[in-house]
Amino acid sequence: MSLVPAQMRRLTIVRHLFQIGVDQSHKGEPLSGLAILPLHDATELFLQVALEHKEGALPARSDFMAYWPALSERGAELNHREGMKRFNRARVSLKHDGTIPAHDHIEDFRLMVGDFLETNCQTIFAIRFADISLSGLVRDVAVRDHLEKAELALGDCDYSGAMEHVALAFHYLTTGYIYGELTGSTHSRLFHPLSAKPVMFNSEIEQLGDAGRTIVKSIDSLRDDFGEAITMIAYNLDFDGYRYLKTYCPFVRVYSSGRVAIDWVRRSRDIDARISRRCVAFVIDAALRLEGGKDG
Repeated sequence: MSLVPAQMRRLTIVRHLFQIGVDQSHKGEPLSGLAILPLHDATELFLQVALEHKEGALPARSDFMAYWPALSERGAELNHREGMKRFNRARVSLKHDGTIPAHDHIEDFRLMVGDFLETNCQTIFAIRFADISLSGLVRDVAVRDHLEKAELALGDCDYSGAMEHVALAFHYLTTGYIYGELTGSTHSRLFHPLSAKPVMFNSEIEQLGDAGRTIVKSIDSLRDDFGEAITMIAYNLDFDGYRYLKTYCPFVRVYSSGRVAIDWVRRSRDIDARISRRCVAFVIDAALRLEGGKDG
């Protein structure tokens, strides 16, 4: 039985919740203990979708562990049953008693939930959990469109094409959500640490003519690049992913007419599947974080 679109979208939310839990688990204590909540939400939503997909049902007044026999009756044998009992008890203790699990326990739960989702996603839905794309959750149309095209190019092993669409997606993301230039956007402008006015000519620089203009242009470019990097840090984005993007992606050139073009600085044949996927994942994550951070 194939996945219907509504089920696929819910699995996308499962992956997003799991990633939130993973990120939370890497924080220091006691904040890392709160990771158990999104990890549990991801697991429970996955179980709901799995049971619906298998056309099963839970008995009345069932608890979390009732999914195991219910899915078993539909021919799906889930793993980690005993570990999930401990996981569920820890979640109940946190939610109702305020007992925060130790960091070591959170590490164990994170690894177990990851294996549970990966293994059972393959068994029940015949897809890899890691292959579930989060691009469909990106709200901005231009950013989402280029991310989806990048993923299609990845599927065709067109890595340079994927990187071109990633570069465009990041361009529209930064101009739309950092610099506040997205036409028709209702989002407020994000803080940009170096969003000051461009460097202005003074009399000494003006005397240099074209050389002076080149100096000012270079300073402005450096200011923008440096400000963008600081913004990545300020919003707790994946700076290593940003480094990959700036190292391997082509440059997006915007002309005064508004035309946008791609300019390869390095050889596109140096790009492989690993690099492309890393850059796609970074831009998806950045888009979700920036969009989510502006809802308030």
